Amino acid sequence: MDYNAVKKHHSVGAKHAALLAGRIFDDKGNFMSPSHSNKNGRRYRYYVSQAIIQNRHHEAGTISKIPAEEIESFVTSKIEELIKNKKVIQEYLSDLTVKEQNTILKYLDDYTPDSVFIRGIVLKVTIYENKIALYLDKDVLVKSLEAVTYERLLNFKSESENLLEMTYETTISPTQQKGMRIIIGNNIFILS
Repeated sequence: MDYNAVKKHHSVGAKHAALLAGRIFDDKGNFMSPSHSNKNGRRYRYYVSQAIIQNRHHEAGTISKIPAEEIESFVTSKIEELIKNKKVIQEYLSDLTVKEQNTILKYLDDYTPDSVFIRGIVLKVTIYENKIALYLDKDVLVKSLEAVTYERLLNFKSESENLLEMTYETTISPTQQKGMRIIIGNNIFILS
């Protein structure tokens, strides 16, 4: 029931989905809170720096507002890339038996991370002007991979200092439509 409640509340189709709520920050350490606006009958979701919300504009980071759907999709795609990288994941699983490692790696071939898995392993996302940093707890990642493979409840708290930092050099700049875009290598993610 706990799993279903988290999944329902944070899924993309949820009425007020906020996959990264409580986990996303600007580059000055301010929480970025879920927010939204409505225009022409359509709802647009954002994460906005608490410095802006609390009228402390001078304390806001370089990126103080970012569209939610696009940053959530970006984080989801990076987590999926990570768990599909068998070489890296096998290193993280090195304390498990060879049989357990093989079972998990085989399971991950067809696994697509859902909102519960992502919220469980992502400790923090920091948005900079020129990069996006994701922070995970390696031990929680391993426990979560075991849990999804063996269909156990996902409910692990980070208790270690065994952090993984995944940093992606980016350019975040305005578009002509007053949206934003994230440019990573040759990939462009439009943030409307």
